[in-house]
Amino acid sequence: MRKFFISLKEIWKRSRAHRIDDLAAIISYYALWASVPLAGFLLYLSTYFIGSSEKIINDLNIFSQEFFSTINPRFFMNMKIYASKIKEVGIAGIYLAVVLGIMLISKIISAIQTIYGIKTNKSFFWKRLWEIAILIGSGIFLFSAFGLMAGIATFNRFVASNETISHYVNPTVLWAIRSFVTKLLVPFLLATFYFYALYKWIPETKVKSWAAIRGAVTASVLWMAGTHVFMWYIGHISLAGKLFGTLSTVIIFIFWVEISSLILLFGAEISSYLTENHEA
Repeated sequence: MRKFFISLKEIWKRSRAHRIDDLAAIISYYALWASVPLAGFLLYLSTYFIGSSEKIINDLNIFSQEFFSTINPRFFMNMKIYASKIKEVGIAGIYLAVVLGIMLISKIISAIQTIYGIKTNKSFFWKRLWEIAILIGSGIFLFSAFGLMAGIATFNRFVASNETISHYVNPTVLWAIRSFVTKLLVPFLLATFYFYALYKWIPETKVKSWAAIRGAVTASVLWMAGTHVFMWYIGHISLAGKLFGTLSTVIIFIFWVEISSLILLFGAEISSYLTENHEA
């Protein structure tokens, strides 16, 4: 136990030294500009293959219904507008989404490299190619996550409306199982896999697998807890919507992305520390 607290203290000191709060603020700034075109383009693809945009957005279980009803969902409205007009914006719009996405990915890579104490030796061409590959990989991952969540939501609706299942299984127990799977288990597993991929393969150095896994699991637990607490706060306590009106959506989105970025970078600190100290 003493060793654990010593390690935690060292990780905290490293986080302060690397100024991950500033790095997270930079990432959230670029995420603000990249979010609507990227999410709109991804939503367009998801809508084309999965179904209506309204259905897909409602199936994003990390956001509670209280969150949607409390603030002006300007961000999601812009996503749907952009997605519906993706053919009109054409190549220029897609190019803009890709450029903004590459800029965001570049900042995430740079932050993780800083945490691992690495100075990249890649040329300009190879760095851009690597960033595009990560952007495409992230898009495929999110697209797959959309499909998985939509499939689970469809299955849940089937189970809820099936009289045979309801007859043999207590509805309260069934609801508890469905909530656990859709709101906790699946998002946790998806987040852990994504964090692990970032910690394991982005740094230009050999990262121990168990170090990356520990960092990813810790980050996922913190992200899940932080997201649910934050959404509960927005839905029940926050006065941002009343004070700032439609601007509240932007403020809340940036704040949520910055918290998520802090957690992502803290997980990277754990992975880096364990790799360096051979504790994994």
